[in-house]
Amino acid sequence: MKRAALSVLLAIALLPLGTALAHSKPTIRVEPAIVAAAGTLTVIGKDMEAGAEFTITLDRSGRSIKLGLATAKGEPDEAGFTASFTVPADTTPGSYVVRAQSDKVSALADLTVTAPAARATAGPATMALSAAPAASEAPMASSTPMPSATTGAGAPHEEEATAEEHKLPRQRPAGELAGAIGALVVLAGVGAWLVRSGA
Repeated sequence: MKRAALSVLLAIALLPLGTALAHSKPTIRVEPAIVAAAGTLTVIGKDMEAGAEFTITLDRSGRSIKLGLATAKGEPDEAGFTASFTVPADTTPGSYVVRAQSDKVSALADLTVTAPAARATAGPATMALSAAPAASEAPMASSTPMPSATTGAGAPHEEEATAEEHKLPRQRPAGELAGAIGALVVLAGVGAWLVRSGA
């Protein structure tokens, strides 16, 4: 009976110590687990003492890169934080340990840093376009006069248009010409006869 009572008393006495030990180890995780240099990293802390301030660093081979500070907020011994930081652009690619360090405790998480992503140029892209003629457009007629047919000397011969009417000679019928000739012969004979009679 005495042993049972002693065990109960011992358990009650050690309960606060067990509770304190249960909440003495804060934890952190990082998102994303792989980030490029100059990229953004989010650190999430849990099971921390409310009001505790943590220094967030990147540790590798004895070298520590400070990212910033984070303060735990929430219920006592159940507080936490969510903080975002920028990984320095000159960070060497490789495996790192993210450390959240307070004046009493610390928490660790693994992180992989890759080379910086290619940055796009700030100026707008430009493209030179040449104006092509539309397929439906017909070629324009040239205003340069075309040379006319050349003469035997090789100089161009140009005919000037006039307003005068060109008259073509008419050919008389052969019978009409014969009658006229006959009349002339008769008149000549009459004239000769008259000359002789007057003499």
